[in-house]
Amino acid sequence: MRVEVETSASKTTTFSFFSPNFTRARPKASLIEAKLSIVIRAAEETGAIVTAEEHSVIGGLAGAVAEVIAENKPIPMERIGIKDTFTESGQYNDLLEKYGMGIKHIIDAAKKVIKRKK
Repeated sequence: MRVEVETSASKTTTFSFFSPNFTRARPKASLIEAKLSIVIRAAEETGAIVTAEEHSVIGGLAGAVAEVIAENKPIPMERIGIKDTFTESGQYNDLLEKYGMGIKHIIDAAKKVIKRKK
């Protein structure tokens, strides 16, 4: 999925969102290598990463991605997800907004991380 966002008065930035599919059976070692190579390639191609996950950012996707980029390609990163808190029940979209995980929050995180790029 591609989304264009105005990042300043004269510049529009295109963001690419991807969700790799790892459903094929592979040996565990090659699966880990494949995932690592995707994260490293994304870091090299973009120079910044935003992770978004619908659960705690502690011990989830963000932590794994941060570990990979810290060791291989240190770049700015922002995390979208539930901070260390107890959550409530409610309407899906309302909860996304309440816990800072809506589209606006993802776009704001992308703008923030772009400003931190070297």
